[in-house]
Amino acid sequence: MLSSKRWLLIFLITPIFLAGCWGKIEIENRGFVIGTAIDLEGKQGNEKYNLLMTNQLINPAAISKQSSGGGGGGNQKGFINIQDKSDSLFAASRKMRHLTNLIPYYQHLKVILVSEEVIKEPGLFSDVMDVFVRNHELRRGVKVFVTEGEANKILDFVPQIEKTPAMFIEKLTTNSKNAGILEPKRVDRLQNIFIYERSYFIPRVKLVNNEIVYDDAVIVSGENNQMIGTLNSEETKGLLYILGGTKGGSIETKFDDNLVNVETQSAKVKTKLTNKDKENFTFSLNINFEGTIEEHFGTKDLLKEKSITEIEKDLEKDIKQLVERTIKKVQREYKADVIGLGDVIREKHYDLWKNIVYNWDRGENYFSKSTVEVNVKANISSTGAANRIKQKGKRGE
Repeated sequence: MLSSKRWLLIFLITPIFLAGCWGKIEIENRGFVIGTAIDLEGKQGNEKYNLLMTNQLINPAAISKQSSGGGGGGNQKGFINIQDKSDSLFAASRKMRHLTNLIPYYQHLKVILVSEEVIKEPGLFSDVMDVFVRNHELRRGVKVFVTEGEANKILDFVPQIEKTPAMFIEKLTTNSKNAGILEPKRVDRLQNIFIYERSYFIPRVKLVNNEIVYDDAVIVSGENNQMIGTLNSEETKGLLYILGGTKGGSIETKFDDNLVNVETQSAKVKTKLTNKDKENFTFSLNINFEGTIEEHFGTKDLLKEKSITEIEKDLEKDIKQLVERTIKKVQREYKADVIGLGDVIREKHYDLWKNIVYNWDRGENYFSKSTVEVNVKANISSTGAANRIKQKGKRGE
């Protein structure tokens, strides 16, 4: 028979081995959240807002029927959308536990969609993102987008080639790395931006003719985290050339009054500060473009060196105009440095940066007074697999 001391020892040790199971949530009770949408429902006054939070969960019933080959699962959606309103996203998430028998679990979250109405309110976007930054379950690489119109409508969209809207958007941006489209902002990157109060851009998604379109961006002031404007698809393409590292995508130009479509292989950028006068900072922005001809309308011989030289000159002119148009928009209209000129000063001339940091794209706004000299060098590395398909007066055999 065990002594009283041994019973006491067993009683004290047993909880240590059981502690790992306390608070454990069984996998079948977890609702795997893969997408979250945040919309503004209205203001309460005193800087309080009514927020609508929509979570997209994997539908286990549809997946289990499809994987087991059972009937009836083919018509079921692969996702469930649940939503709740509150002045706090944390409170809304807690209340959602009563809307389903599944407990929301955010470790597999792929995308966060925030409506323009949220980001138009000063400071609200950073407040909204705070709950995601602090969530220990959340991966830092979750992609964040702004939506034109209601964000929850995007999560209602049923894609043809993917089971869930959230996964469709996530894969769309992954595949777009080779399509000349802006990469989305991620939670960890936004956290750093908020800390240093930098101006920034966020890619925007929208529904157009029952399709998700992803080709432009919104501009946000770092001073108050408020949306101040947008860049259209062409201006966004110019932003890509300014930022460098562009690969994929295409640009059109004219040669002999005929269209030439050139695919971007690379666009390397080197930016230097050439004048340190804060009242008239001058930067040189040099772009080395390399591409291949993918499409040509016309009959001119593209194998001739003269033809290639002419196309390269036309490309240099078109890219320069595109880039200068984007620079003018962000400098003159928005006065927000989303093109990285401040980073050039901070990294290469830190003592100077310390003196102007609070007046760079706010206060005196030296950014808007700066001059940017754009130089483009284009190189066509390939004309494709064929010179031309047909010539005037000749038929293919």
